[in-house]
Amino acid sequence: MKKMLLMSLALFLIISSLLSCTRIQETTQGELAIEKLKSLNAIPMEYGSLVGVTANPEFSRWAQLWFEDEDHIIRVVSVGFFDQKIREEVTMIPRN
Repeated sequence: MKKMLLMSLALFLIISSLLSCTRIQETTQGELAIEKLKSLNAIPMEYGSLVGVTANPEFSRWAQLWFEDEDHIIRVVSVGFFDQKIREEVTMIPRN
């Protein structure tokens, strides 16, 4: 009798947990614009103020410099400190 009750309870829990699951909605990802630097020797003043610096441990030789201009467009410039290089591609993130 106890065994039958436990089996019924287990079956009820399994069914109720399966029915309570909902599918996670897929999110769409926006494409970010990429622009190329005109010169690899300097970062243009038009990019605005430096607002942050980040580093990714997987790419420890590079840092990302985050700039925000007067139109609130954020630009991410990658700089290689050990190689003394600026990456040509700049990611642009518009803000609303």
